[in-house]
Amino acid sequence: MRILLTLLLIFFLNSCVNHNGILTSSKSFKNENVEFVDIAIGYNRTNYFAGIGGYCQDAFFNEVKRSLVANYSLKPNQTLENISVDIKTTSFLLFQRVELIAIADVVQHEKINKVEFSENYKQILNAKNPKEFKSFRLNEKVSIIESSDKIKDFKVIGFEKRKAVLFNFSKTGTINISKKNYSKLYKYENHKELLQITKFGINDSIVREMREDDTTNTILDGKVIAISYKKSLVVFGKDTLIYKNSGLYKNK
Repeated sequence: MRILLTLLLIFFLNSCVNHNGILTSSKSFKNENVEFVDIAIGYNRTNYFAGIGGYCQDAFFNEVKRSLVANYSLKPNQTLENISVDIKTTSFLLFQRVELIAIADVVQHEKINKVEFSENYKQILNAKNPKEFKSFRLNEKVSIIESSDKIKDFKVIGFEKRKAVLFNFSKTGTINISKKNYSKLYKYENHKELLQITKFGINDSIVREMREDDTTNTILDGKVIAISYKKSLVVFGKDTLIYKNSGLYKNK
């Protein structure tokens, strides 16, 4: 017991999280009506062990700027304003992680202010963080469904080999950046790859596979509203249920 308490004390004393940040105010609008319509998120991180690491990035801050611009496709008359950069440093024993989170207001202008990206600039933006990966797209809405009545919504802001980088607000309204396996993410829009795997898509009416001893012909009076690689979220009547894709097929 003493050994366990000693280890816990060592863990507590040698782990900490430090926060620093930079706030900028850039108002490109003068004498016009504007509307703040959304926020754009950029993210970057690097890891160190015993002070060694970070060799793969020569422009650490610039990478988060590129992520911020690439993550949000601006519409006509929109600009990114009031950019903030939060620097979060997590330390534990010899391990250290530094994360940059850039957030900007998306402002809709009244006056004509068309924003266009050349193909060359798009290639620069998406060189590290492509617009799409494993059928998921940047800025796309996805969810983690732990149960039919416990659904957490996220926005995709980045990709890794096995996990997507996600943004959402906690119950208290604070900003969270997390990572989840692609197989656990539910999509609300159809995608060719998912349609090939599941054989049905969003808004399809589906039939549940019956057991051998079930003599009823139950058709789900509803539709598929979200799909993952393994399961689907189905709404019928007032109920929302989760089913394995292998147990569902399209109602013709």
